[in-house]
Amino acid sequence: MVGRLVNPPERWDVVLFDGSVVSVWADSAEGLAGEEDTRDYRFCNLMDVPVEAQGDFDIVGTTPSNAERVIVTVAHFPRSAVAEVR
Repeated sequence: MVGRLVNPPERWDVVLFDGSVVSVWADSAEGLAGEEDTRDYRFCNLMDVPVEAQGDFDIVGTTPSNAERVIVTVAHFPRSAVAEVR
């Protein structure tokens, strides 16, 4: 196994404007802070990934105390494509 989840993920259902529903398993989500939040939706997991394998992941953050503990994007949706996240 290349990476290991640190926290258990939650299920997020992303409803697209075309009616499609995508289930995403992640332990964090961006873009849900309210009406003024205009960021795209990004779903991430905190994972332990060996440094030599990190190039295979979309890493958006690291922890200062452990080079192998990283925040990995598991799904990204443009705000313009999403009708609802639940």
